[in-house]
Amino acid sequence: MSFSQINQLRKAGQLRQAWVMARAELSRDSNDIWNQRAMAWVLYDYAKQNATFDQFDRFIKCLEQINNLCLPADETLFWEKITWLVRGMAATCQRNKKHQPSRFSQLLSSISVMPFPKPSESWSALLQTFLRLKNDWPSFPDFCRWWGFENLRPDDYHPSLSSDGHRILSLAERSFMAYSKALLAQNRQQDMLQWEPHLGTLSSSNPSYIYLPYYLAKIRIAIGKPQLVFDSMKTFVHKKRNEFWVWELLGDTATNPDSRFCLYSKAMTCPAKDEMMVNMREKIINELLQRNHFPQAKAELEHLLITRRRNNWNIPTPLLQMQQSNWYLNTHADNNIKTFYIPFAQKAENILLKKERKETITRSGTLRKTATGIAFLDDIYIPAHLTVHLKQGDSVIVSAVKAFDKKKNRWGWKAIKIQQK
Repeated sequence: MSFSQINQLRKAGQLRQAWVMARAELSRDSNDIWNQRAMAWVLYDYAKQNATFDQFDRFIKCLEQINNLCLPADETLFWEKITWLVRGMAATCQRNKKHQPSRFSQLLSSISVMPFPKPSESWSALLQTFLRLKNDWPSFPDFCRWWGFENLRPDDYHPSLSSDGHRILSLAERSFMAYSKALLAQNRQQDMLQWEPHLGTLSSSNPSYIYLPYYLAKIRIAIGKPQLVFDSMKTFVHKKRNEFWVWELLGDTATNPDSRFCLYSKAMTCPAKDEMMVNMREKIINELLQRNHFPQAKAELEHLLITRRRNNWNIPTPLLQMQQSNWYLNTHADNNIKTFYIPFAQKAENILLKKERKETITRSGTLRKTATGIAFLDDIYIPAHLTVHLKQGDSVIVSAVKAFDKKKNRWGWKAIKIQQK
């Protein structure tokens, strides 16, 4: 009868009276599940009343009192309600311009032992809200590990559409990227070592998540595995070959100085805003100076200084010192710098092609030729110009290389040589 009475008082808004009665019942028998439930729901209502930015401390106190009840995990409805309540409080704090990262750490500490239902819609919603803190909360990676990516639902792996028809990345993809970026920014070596094999699996099993190979490459560089970067970047390079930072990243992993210079040169031929190219431009200046390409180095340095001054950015001392050096004072800047990079950029393309062509096969069989001239031998694609003198059913020997199929978004085999048996 007491649970029912407490519930009636609570629903009637008489929380003080409900709390007094619930406390008395708990004092009489703290192990009785009905007494625990009664107090839990009273504390839930108090927490809901105080779920505002200004009443944050009271909200936290309510959560701590709920923890002290040790309510079992099978009280699913209650813990679902608490999940949504915590999610709402986190969103409220995040929207307030006065919020401090310590508040979210307090919140995480208070909920870390709660037996939330997972996976669930509410659990995914909690992650969605905390993702907004990825850039300004140092404990964001700790939250991700506590939340557990294994608790993502199947629906969380699928992208959605906004009201105006734009594609929104899936919760899973955004979470994997945010976690990786946070680990890199904080240089969490041990966490990156543990995350790298999982990210590799996620990248290969979710080919539509086109940015995962980029973060996988960055993490492999950070933990001292640059030799693995090219394989993880192959698909990414084909999809984003006109993005300068793709070639910059490949250059960062190159152990051969000439290859590195060619890859950086390719990056410099890609279209990008000057503000985005600042770090890349500093790298290429040093590479140019090492090769005594002083006119080109001067042109890039002047471009870099103009960009920094236009944005009121700090100019590092080494850049200012370069302006006083003999090579700078005695050199005329190359005004046709883009043309200078072209032959080196072509070598970068050849480096990529050469690495890909290491994977070759030779196969024999019966040709399947279409009306358009293109043909197939098992899963090998054969371009029409190779089949001009061949017909359907011919016995052939085909040499093929790995090639990326943009339409199918996957790697396959493409013939480079064919001969009739």
